[in-house]
Amino acid sequence: DVTYSVVPRATKAYDSNVTTNLSVDVGLDSTMIQVNDSSGIAENTFVIINSESIYVDRKDGTDTNKLFVRRGQDGTTATAHVAGAGVNLVTTATNDLIEVGDDFGFDGSLS
Repeated sequence: DVTYSVVPRATKAYDSNVTTNLSVDVGLDSTMIQVNDSSGIAENTFVIINSESIYVDRKDGTDTNKLFVRRGQDGTTATAHVAGAGVNLVTTATNDLIEVGDDFGFDGSLS
C-alpha cells in the first residue's frame, strides 16, 4: 500500500489581491525581480505575476525590494512582465480559495 499526504497549495492567483507591483520590466531569463515594496513577501514563498508561478528564494541583503527567484514553477512558463504588473502572494488564504478539481500542480498517476 502507498499512502500520500498533501497540504494543498494554490498554483495560481484565485483572487485579485495585489501584494505589490513590479518596479521594472522583467525579461524571460531574469532570476532577480524588483518590486515597489517587498515587506509583504517572505523568502521561500510563491508569488504569481500574470499567470506565471514564481518561487522567491531570497531577498537582496542591501535592497530588500530585489527578489531572487525561480521562474516558471508549477508547470507555468517564464514570460516577460512589464513594470507595474501586479504581484500576488500565494498565502494560506489563497489556498482556501482552491477550486474543486484543482490538481495543485500534481501531474502524476499511480497504476
